[in-house]
Amino acid sequence: MERVADDRRQRHRRRSKRRRETPGSRDDRILRALEPLSWLRRSERALLHHFVTEASCIVISSQHGQRLFCNTIVPLALQTPSLLYATLAYSAAQQAGLRRTTTTPDTSISRYVGMSLLAFQNELPRRACSNKASLLAASLMLCLVSVSSGDVQPRSWRVHAEGAKALLASIHVSDPTSSLGVSAELEAIITFLSRWYLSLESLTAITTSGLVTGQCVTQDATLGTISEPGQLALDACDDYFGFPTRLALLFREIGASAWERRQQLSAVPLGATSFLTQTDFDLVADDFHKKLTEIYHEVVCSPVGLNFYPGVREALSESEVRDFTASTETYLSMARILVERRVRGVPSNSEVVKASVHAIVRVASSITPSPGASPATALTPPLFAAGCEAVDATDRQAVRDTFLTLLSVVRSQNMEQALRILESMWQSEKHGVPDWWSYQG
Repeated sequence: MERVADDRRQRHRRRSKRRRETPGSRDDRILRALEPLSWLRRSERALLHHFVTEASCIVISSQHGQRLFCNTIVPLALQTPSLLYATLAYSAAQQAGLRRTTTTPDTSISRYVGMSLLAFQNELPRRACSNKASLLAASLMLCLVSVSSGDVQPRSWRVHAEGAKALLASIHVSDPTSSLGVSAELEAIITFLSRWYLSLESLTAITTSGLVTGQCVTQDATLGTISEPGQLALDACDDYFGFPTRLALLFREIGASAWERRQQLSAVPLGATSFLTQTDFDLVADDFHKKLTEIYHEVVCSPVGLNFYPGVREALSESEVRDFTASTETYLSMARILVERRVRGVPSNSEVVKASVHAIVRVASSITPSPGASPATALTPPLFAAGCEAVDATDRQAVRDTFLTLLSVVRSQNMEQALRILESMWQSEKHGVPDWWSYQG
């Protein structure tokens, strides 16, 4: 089958050389390139078209980033079956979420996931750096599929996340001098994939279960050596995912401390003396608040404002820059909630938690949602955190109204799912659920 597909690709390339390219944007060129791919089924071309025009907008926080995302993923997918099938599965999952009125399950999602995993096994022995980058993209895409589809192997996203971590580490460890032999194009791809992985890992770290390995080590094989190649700017706001790289690393530390507290509480018998005291956790929490305040003053209060990766600031409008600043502020407030609830262990009705809930709603409401990729798509985690910690009807209604305002413009399945979970929690008899983030796995 692969040989037939290769023959079809060769015939397509020969025909493409004779075609004259018409003027247009890079997005238009991608869409036009999908049309003559006769080796793909019509339904698969339609799914790729949906990925470029709609599904990719849900996970990227700017139109500039969304264009670069598609320009990175689509060409790799057309060369790598595992990534192609993972991308088709993600697009199918997003389409299924848009037509919730149907009672017939979409079997194409699980079928494409299975095809992706089978192709992944066949491609894994290839040791080239470019192949590892494509497999890394496939792992990250499969993680998105698991989160988006929900009913396809629930929580398998953790397995894919760990696979992505191992692949990213192998890219840097297997060839310490790789920066000398890697093309600028491949280095840019690895940088993007590194940023994608970091955003995923930072949000994984603050789930109840944390990372698979528990403790987060700041200088590890995955991120401590990420500068060769694929350097991440710690002081830059990631226009792909809506918050600064420095804050993403801080989420990992917060998640590690929260995991330590949870492990200790579950392991120490009632009345026994624990190794770490409440004073220890209070000191850690105070240190986190100090770091969060530093980021707040640098980003929100400073006249300089946010830094971005090279070339990004020029591609953003002033309103987008303001919205990225607001998005960062909501993530800072979410971090304060995590520190107080998970590290210090205070109740939901504490003043710091209540103030953070109000701040998230206030700042999120200041962002004007727009169709397509925008900073508004990054607001789901902070708003979900605010909704879980909202203890009175007024605050819960404010969270609900903010979600509904965003959903009136933004077609986000993840945002819809978050609101449904909140509604279910609010209807239950339990209030102030201590492990609310377990709803995220």
